[in-house]
Amino acid sequence: MDAKIYAAAIRVLAGREHSGYELKTKLEKKGYAASDIDDVVEQLIKDKYLDETRFAEVFVSSKIRRGLGPIRIQLELQQRRVDESLIDEYLDFNQTQWFELASDVRCKRFGNDLPIDIKDQSKQIRFLQQRGFTQQHIMSIIKNNNFED
Repeated sequence: MDAKIYAAAIRVLAGREHSGYELKTKLEKKGYAASDIDDVVEQLIKDKYLDETRFAEVFVSSKIRRGLGPIRIQLELQQRRVDESLIDEYLDFNQTQWFELASDVRCKRFGNDLPIDIKDQSKQIRFLQQRGFTQQHIMSIIKNNNFED
C-alpha cells in the first residue's frame, strides 16, 4: 500500500464522509493508479476511516435537514454508487416524516396559505417535485383544495 495515496485519502475524508466510489474518483483525478487506490480503499475500510453505512446515514440526515425529499436523496445516493440495501435501509418513502417535511418546505417557500388557483398549485407542485417528494406526499398537502378555472 502506498503511504502517499493513503495520506491523500485521509485528507479527503477529513473534510466529510465519502462513499467508496466518491473517494476512488477523487483519487483517480489526482493521478493515482486504480490498483493502488483499491489497496488504499481496502485498508481505509479495515481502519474504519471509510464506512458506507456511516456515509449513507450522514448523507441522508444532511439532505433531510436541507429539505430534500426521498426521491432526490435516493437518486443522489445511487449516483454515489451506494449499495441499494443501504439506500432501502435509510429511506422509507412511507414514513410520516416525509409528509411533514414536504409541508414544512412548502410553507417555508410559499407561506402557510394553500394555493388558491391552478397556476399557484402547479408552481408549488413543481417546486416539491424538484425537491424530490413523491406525488403522494405532494397531493396529501394540496389535496384539500378544489381549483376552478
